[in-house]
Amino acid sequence: MGAPAHSVSAKFLPFPRFAVPGDCGRLITWVNGHPRFISCEAGKVLEESILTCEDHELVPKCANFVRK
Repeated sequence: MGAPAHSVSAKFLPFPRFAVPGDCGRLITWVNGHPRFISCEAGKVLEESILTCEDHELVPKCANFVRK
C-alpha cells in the first residue's frame, strides 16, 4: 500500500500507517504488502494528525474512548 509522498503516513515508510475510521484505539500499518493492526496501550488513543498513540487527555476527539 502506498502513501502520498508528503503525508503523515509516508513518515513511517517503508511501513506506512493509517487511521482506522471511527476507532480511537487502533491504526493500521502495512508490512510487506499486508495490513497489520496496531492497538494503543491502555490509557492511550490514536492522535490521527501524527498517527501515534497519545494520552487520551491530549486527544479531545477520543477523550471518552474506552477499550473494549
